Amino acid sequence: MKKMRFTRITMNPGQMAGVPCIRGLRIPVASIVGMI
Repeated sequence: MKKMRFTRITMNPGQMAGVPCIRGLRIPVASIVGMI
């Protein structure tokens, strides 16, 4: 299985408990997807 890399999505254990977020912000990716 190939791991995908996105430049605008980051996962940092010290920020938002490691939830994938938009780079430089504390907006979870799931929130953005939920809005669509």
